[in-house]
Amino acid sequence: MANPSAFKDIAFALSECVRLQRLMEANPDQFFKTATTKRDALCTITLPSNQGLLICGREAEDRLTRLASTALSASPYRNRMKTEHVLRHLKIELGKLFASDTVLLTQGNTQKAVNEAIRVASRECADRTHYIPCRLLYVTDPPMFRIGQVQFHSHKHFQGRMDDLLSRYTSSHSAETALSFANAKVTHLRDYYQAFNWIAEVTVTGCAPNISFERALLAVETSVNFLRALFGSHPTRRMTVSGSPLPHDDRGHVCLNANGRVELSRSSSATSAVAFDNGWADMLYDPSSASLLEAASALTEAICTTDGNVPVALRLIDSLKWFGEASIDQSPASKVIKAVTGIEMLVLTGENDKLAETVAERAAALRCSFGLDADFARSKSEMKRYYTLRSKLAHGALSPLSPVVLEQCWSCVEFAGEAIGAALSYFSTAGVILTDMSSSRLACIFKALVESQSGRHLGGE
Repeated sequence: MANPSAFKDIAFALSECVRLQRLMEANPDQFFKTATTKRDALCTITLPSNQGLLICGREAEDRLTRLASTALSASPYRNRMKTEHVLRHLKIELGKLFASDTVLLTQGNTQKAVNEAIRVASRECADRTHYIPCRLLYVTDPPMFRIGQVQFHSHKHFQGRMDDLLSRYTSSHSAETALSFANAKVTHLRDYYQAFNWIAEVTVTGCAPNISFERALLAVETSVNFLRALFGSHPTRRMTVSGSPLPHDDRGHVCLNANGRVELSRSSSATSAVAFDNGWADMLYDPSSASLLEAASALTEAICTTDGNVPVALRLIDSLKWFGEASIDQSPASKVIKAVTGIEMLVLTGENDKLAETVAERAAALRCSFGLDADFARSKSEMKRYYTLRSKLAHGALSPLSPVVLEQCWSCVEFAGEAIGAALSYFSTAGVILTDMSSSRLACIFKALVESQSGRHLGGE
């Protein structure tokens, strides 16, 4: 479909190339001293046949970026590439138009340039398997486990595969200089992965490289956050995905007391979950956890393979993300803020008033439906207490150093994790996680759930 602004935007960009080129040729020293033109000089298009770059200016860059974004959003690749991919190739197509003295700019060839940029950029979309290091558990029985699209391997179990992957990379470089760099990179990667005790393997289909990596990382994080919801935030608080290698957490402190005596202290903490025994995954695959595991599998499918509109899945992924952040955050105040935000993300459907009441009722209804609470009113009251605590912290009405924050932070995070777990089970059983459900329809489902659970669980009846 033709974009009516394509001709105007491209014509403007090419005219800016001419204008700025003339300015630079007339007085090159002055051109690069002016703040405006210095910013303009950072924005370029690419000329063909290795002729270099041509300055197009900031305004032209902005218009081309919007054009690329609009074109991408109307294409089948809108969720599989970023605007920057299309923009890079669009600049190459514009360079061809600029370099051609015989081509007259028309609606047709400007739209063709946009279409060609999309087509060439889409070549980067392909299936990719990512291997993401994690620090999860010290125990390695079982040596691997799966959550949907994500397969987790203990480092020892994966070592042979890793050696093969790195060997294949090295053997693909033959020139002496290239081989030297390849060996250096392999050594670095081997040392980096050695610092982690688990490797997550996940395949993302049909995406550009950076989108593919982002989705892979999100799929692994979602799987780990699911483990937090299943086993509790406190036992899993040391689980991490990627990041800085930290096989040991050794710390120390130096202090000089009032008597002139030097006091030293040192500590060492675990960097993976410790409250797990061999065979821990039996609980993961227990029939009682089937609906939860099915939900987590659907979420990883939505991330890795689904290109459609799946608002319920995205809602659950976002909620798990907030809950995961709350679990590992070192600040009690941040834990409360993130945990309650995770519940809001889960249950709000565009409401603008009575938010505390709505959040409390829906969270309590989910918990009661899963058998976590027998008293709807008490569960609702507990959620309201956490909501009020979060609001006071967020709006500066309560100090983050207040004792009440420390007293309630962990129970708040656990409450959130259990509510999200209940939602996973509820939506999985209803079979709606991978559907295109509207917010209004979801609001009706929550309303019915609240009416059902508040009637059944009043006063513990």
